[in-house]
Amino acid sequence: KKISAYLGVNLKDEYCVIFMVEKKSRFLTKDYEDILKFLPDINFRYKKKILILNSPICSKVKEKMKEWRILWF
Repeated sequence: KKISAYLGVNLKDEYCVIFMVEKKSRFLTKDYEDILKFLPDINFRYKKKILILNSPICSKVKEKMKEWRILWF
């Protein structure tokens, strides 16, 4: 499992945090909890949260991540 984090500003001047997760198996609740550990360290002004995956996602995690934008590559 490999997690990369990127911080930035989009064209609408909104602060974004992007997590890119590369793993061979399904994205599970424990993986989601690992990502949540990073969020308190990141400044509060990052309103947009984006997750980029290359694996399937568990339906329970998908329900928890309604405010996130989830993309696949």
